[in-house]
Amino acid sequence: MAQSLTSSSSSENTNSISSKSSGSIPIIGWLIQPNPDINYNVISMMYAAGSLLALALYGIDYYLGKMMNAEDGNDAEKSKETSESTTISELYTSLEGVYLIFLPFVPCLCWSLMLRYLAERQKSTTSQQQKEEEMKKNK
Repeated sequence: MAQSLTSSSSSENTNSISSKSSGSIPIIGWLIQPNPDINYNVISMMYAAGSLLALALYGIDYYLGKMMNAEDGNDAEKSKETSESTTISELYTSLEGVYLIFLPFVPCLCWSLMLRYLAERQKSTTSQQQKEEEMKKNK
């Protein structure tokens, strides 16, 4: 009894997958099909802000890393640890690798820009078709 239920549900899953893949939209088509109800300009701006934040944090990480390496090279000054060098080392250790949190915004920005382009192209073709239909009606 349990085998018949399992076999029937697996055949239904196979049929649903094959029917979805035989359609005009591929299985992952929803990833590249723009939704007309979504403003991709806003989404792209948010992803751009996250990407800029990742870039800024990487720049700070890189700059502070260079400063820490320069301080390590000066053994004479290393014995005179000042409050400034302590602050820089604490800042470096607390910000080290934080840019990795915001790094996923970069591919998301690329994806949203692609969807924005497709949505704009779709809007322009739709508006051209409407204009052509109006011209035919007016004739």
